[in-house]
Amino acid sequence: MNSPPADTALRSIAVNLFASTQPEADQPPIGWLLALGAMAVVSGLTYWHAARMRRKRRQYSHDYLFADLCALHQLNRPARNLLAQLARYHNLAHPARMFLEPVWLDPQRLPPLLHSRAEEVVRLRAELFGFGHTQPETQTS
Repeated sequence: MNSPPADTALRSIAVNLFASTQPEADQPPIGWLLALGAMAVVSGLTYWHAARMRRKRRQYSHDYLFADLCALHQLNRPARNLLAQLARYHNLAHPARMFLEPVWLDPQRLPPLLHSRAEEVVRLRAELFGFGHTQPETQTS
């Protein structure tokens, strides 16, 4: 009997076995494509969920209501900052109250740091409520 040497036989079996399990060089492995597809789906769903939560949070936020009112009244950045500073000074939990109650824009109730901007406050008050400086109003409890 004429049989090939043992190491040659093992080598040919190994080559045939591994040749059938490895993909061709020009074809990407299916496993990698599935993993990339799954990562893309998870990333897309995560982005969609985050955007949805952001929209929902924006819809019901006091800060965003204040920002929307500022945009509606076409206030510039310094006017927005002034209103926000006054809301913080008066400890308003809802800064949008600045648009509802003119008492917060009374120039005589300004904090010492904002006395230099009294003219701007009077202008804002006239723009938002349709009247200028009047007698100081008292807050009803």
